[in-house]
Amino acid sequence: MLCWGTIAFMPLIHNLQTLHLVKGSGVLPLTWPSAAAWILVGIIMIALNYDSDTQRHRVRAVNGKCSVWGSQARVIRAMYVLLPAYPQYSRISKPCFRV
Repeated sequence: MLCWGTIAFMPLIHNLQTLHLVKGSGVLPLTWPSAAAWILVGIIMIALNYDSDTQRHRVRAVNGKCSVWGSQARVIRAMYVLLPAYPQYSRISKPCFRV
């Protein structure tokens, strides 16, 4: 989720005001209700981003022995090698949001 927030959401939100200024208010009217809607969407996306980071940290801290959204956390245990003869291990939490 953090990756999505950095790659997709932030460039959209940061460029929205520039797009509005370039196109002019006649082509892309930004009324108070639409501005409030954009702010609300931004706040929700930031909250989801922080919540997913919190879930990931909690799952890694207890090695996947916890529940996320009412079900057992799912973890991928991965091994990678940076230097020969020094394997590294990581726990990657699978997406836990339920719709």
